[in-house]
Amino acid sequence: MDQHTLSNYSEVFTQHLKLKLNVLFEEKKIIGTAIHEIKNLSRAANFVLDTADLNIQSVEIDGLPCYNYSMGIEVLHLGKALIIPIQADSSEVKILYETRPDAAGIQWLDPQQTEGKNHPMVYTQSQAILARTWIPCQDTPASKITWEAEVSSDKNLEVVMSGKRKKPTGHIGAYNFRMTNKVASYLISMCIGNLAYTQLSNRCGVYAEPEIIDAAVSEFSDMDTMLDSAQMLYGDYRWETFDVLVLPYSFPFGGMENPMLTFLTPTLIAGDQSLTNVVAHELAHAWSGNLITNKTWNDFWLNEGFTVYFERRIIEQSEGAQAASLHAYLGYQDLIDDLSNLSSKPDDTKLLLNLAGRDPDDGMTHIAYEKGFFLLIAIEKELGRTDWDQFMKDYFSHFACQSISTSEFRTYLLDQVPVSKLGLIQTILDEWIDQPGLPSDFEAPCSELYDDVQSFMQTWARNQTVDFTATSGWSWIQKVLFLNGLDEGISDNEMSELYSGLQIDTTQNSEILFAWYKLVIQNNYTTQQDEMEAFIIKVGRRKFVEPLYKLLIETRDGKLLAQEIFAKAKDGYHSITRKTVEAILQ
Repeated sequence: MDQHTLSNYSEVFTQHLKLKLNVLFEEKKIIGTAIHEIKNLSRAANFVLDTADLNIQSVEIDGLPCYNYSMGIEVLHLGKALIIPIQADSSEVKILYETRPDAAGIQWLDPQQTEGKNHPMVYTQSQAILARTWIPCQDTPASKITWEAEVSSDKNLEVVMSGKRKKPTGHIGAYNFRMTNKVASYLISMCIGNLAYTQLSNRCGVYAEPEIIDAAVSEFSDMDTMLDSAQMLYGDYRWETFDVLVLPYSFPFGGMENPMLTFLTPTLIAGDQSLTNVVAHELAHAWSGNLITNKTWNDFWLNEGFTVYFERRIIEQSEGAQAASLHAYLGYQDLIDDLSNLSSKPDDTKLLLNLAGRDPDDGMTHIAYEKGFFLLIAIEKELGRTDWDQFMKDYFSHFACQSISTSEFRTYLLDQVPVSKLGLIQTILDEWIDQPGLPSDFEAPCSELYDDVQSFMQTWARNQTVDFTATSGWSWIQKVLFLNGLDEGISDNEMSELYSGLQIDTTQNSEILFAWYKLVIQNNYTTQQDEMEAFIIKVGRRKFVEPLYKLLIETRDGKLLAQEIFAKAKDGYHSITRKTVEAILQ
């Protein structure tokens, strides 16, 4: 059972959800109606939903008022259960409710927090368990639903959701959406703002604010080719369209795989299409995560390990095997860092987690992503790529539109492998899934492109004269790997040499800037302190913000500086990022 829901989804479940949402910018709240079409499998006496900081106004059952619904006690991380008494044959439950201005799954942006500075914006972020902060629902990936929505706004702004949009209903600001594939609640999303749209093909397009739409379109112009590559690998794309929405800098993630409308951070706009691997990752989620979904957040690696593997196969097709291996090596570095950070919590380095009583965001580490990826690489190595690819195609077809557990994956895989390989694959699964850390015989990935980095790093370490022209053809990953290989003890003159030699002064690549600002903090390079502060304040992407704050508080007088920066930045951060930084500063 999912430990992160208060609902009784195994007894009564929603089949289809109808939403009517009136979005009020001035009051920063949503007035909503949620109609659940339900199936009472076990003739349960109650229909129980998840809520968090929702104001429930009324409930109807099959068109009749219900006065004896109740709210459960507040449960840490989970909110309150909405308990609605029903009959064995009840088929529809209607709930009128309001959200609160500080709802964790909704971010309200004032005009000055947007790129255009003239219009407000609002967007939702429901993963992992924040859908309950703006929709009373069974907020668990174990139960999938179809849904539809009518959205009205008190501003004449564009409304988009993670479903197929119909034409506006006739009155200003009202739009209709529908999702006909079954999805988990965390994949329901919405954004309202001053948005422009450019269609790239009959199935791909880009939404962004008008001020950055041209840059976004240029950056993501190869989406259709990427989609072709994905389909060639593992079968048909089942979501009609693949649009992306570039959000403001407060968005806490690199991307969020909302069906038909992937949310992206503007930190991916580097001017040279160098960071589109994140788009490949979110596209891969259309199969792994959206089509097949982890049944609980303990099984999160099923979403992310498969997706990282799929992402790197797409990269291999477009950029070659050496480039894909370089991405794998960078992921390996991230994995080693997290294994070190979690050394006091060895159970958190297993693939199958136990997050009972904890925020499921605690499990969103590189363990799920990179250890999950390397497990699949280990299986591929034993089965051979041809047989493994056939397994992947069969897997996506067999479990399509379902939620599965680690146990179900394990059973399915062992049923498919040849008898001669059964014992070996069983051992691999046991070592990788149930044991902490990495297996003793694990070998780090290698790439000829990384050999160039190591050679250059050795020259730098020997304090020999360094010719930076050798790095002029390096990819962003090579530059990041080189910067990550450095640490404290770099003089101001050497920092200046790095800054100009690696052309950091001209780059728009946020990954390079992130790696650079880590060095700035570690070496107290005051020349770049203002730029470092501006980066942390502007960029709300948790991947960048969290490590930089951690480094700051480890330096002399750094905690005070971190608190000063956070005081300036916190109002612009999403609640997910804000909560993460508050925990660091405490």
